[in-house]
Amino acid sequence: MVKVKSRIMSSYKAVVPIAGKGTRLEPMTKVVPKALFPMVDRSKKVRAVLQVLLEEIGQVGIEDVAVIISSGQKNTVKAYLDVIRELNARTLPSRICFLEQKEPRGFGDAVIRAREFVNDEPFLLLLGDHIHISNPGKPSCVYQVVEAFRRGNHRAVVGMYDVDESVLHTMGIASGKLIEDRIFRCTEFVEKPSLDLAKARLTMDELPNGRYLGHCGIYVFDAKIFSCLEQERLSVGHSGGEIELAAAQARLLQKYPEDYYLYWIEGRAYDMGTPEGYLRTFAAFGGIDAVKA
Repeated sequence: MVKVKSRIMSSYKAVVPIAGKGTRLEPMTKVVPKALFPMVDRSKKVRAVLQVLLEEIGQVGIEDVAVIISSGQKNTVKAYLDVIRELNARTLPSRICFLEQKEPRGFGDAVIRAREFVNDEPFLLLLGDHIHISNPGKPSCVYQVVEAFRRGNHRAVVGMYDVDESVLHTMGIASGKLIEDRIFRCTEFVEKPSLDLAKARLTMDELPNGRYLGHCGIYVFDAKIFSCLEQERLSVGHSGGEIELAAAQARLLQKYPEDYYLYWIEGRAYDMGTPEGYLRTFAAFGGIDAVKA
């Protein structure tokens, strides 16, 4: 990966939700948040998942980060980051705050916690359990997506990568019209589509047969996403259901179809939220395995 120190989003902020309970990684997550699970890089340095994400945020010039946590996580996460700062081994953003999601009401609800922190400015949002590995000679995947946002007048730029049809049921899939190299105006987005639906509505000429564009866990939104999230909150009401970011994204696309873009990253994304996913992520991050999703 090419390391690019940039100020391209120095006036923006970043949000990293890590409040999920990680039930699929129990019993470890009963003691250690999955965001603190270790990764060993190709230079044999050990870093937590959250540390990797924060360092990528710092590399694009963002110094203000909100980490969305659940009750009981703060002391453990803060202690780890304090140790990293004392060691001065890596550069973290200078201002990291913690915002609590008191109840597990979904990914969208976690993002709403950051509305006041973001203060109506565009912001970078990263999934707290995804690791990204850029292609040789390319800057970080986070850099690629935020640079695409910076170049245009967008409401959203969502990082995507090509995935096999066998994993359609696990993620959001989108299609779009090619505008320039690797940038598409989104025409449709479906969360966890069936294979039949994907074949009918989400295929793209730019991808081989059986491959689709799936979300890679990197988003840049302007503040309009919060009004869409609030509409989802009202829709869910007091039923106790979860507020999903995907539903808010669908609303944003419907309202601003000319301003919602996709960026096909030059790299791969790895979801470490399951035992199998963690194993694959760990291997790929350390350069042990090049298996693609």
